[in-house]
Amino acid sequence: AVRTYGQEIHMTQLLDELDFYVLPVVNIDGYVYTWTKSRMWRKTRSTRAGSSCVGVDPNRNFNAGWCEVGASRSPCSDTYCGPAAESEKETKALADFIRKNLSSIKAYFTIHSYSQMMLYPYSYDYKLPENNEEL
Repeated sequence: AVRTYGQEIHMTQLLDELDFYVLPVVNIDGYVYTWTKSRMWRKTRSTRAGSSCVGVDPNRNFNAGWCEVGASRSPCSDTYCGPAAESEKETKALADFIRKNLSSIKAYFTIHSYSQMMLYPYSYDYKLPENNEEL
């Protein structure tokens, strides 16, 4: 879109009329750990008193469908949902940003690099969203 700006009408219109927020990495501590220690690490690097296991799966730490299908309550699991929804600073910051800008956000697109998948619809609920046709 950036390369064809001013040449391709539809993309030029989108760039002129919409704001795009690009967050290349939300879980920066976990990302750094994948390059220095464990390539397939997927969780945050937070610690909890009383547990020798590290991290929470940020994808399962959001308040939407928290700790339901596909999540674990075991701190040692790769899919550990955390002690509470949005307990991780990463998910809390992103959720707060979305809530603050909810009236102007038209769509939210996320790429999960761990499994190299684009997940749709929500993984905890296979119902299509009301605006599925628009998406």
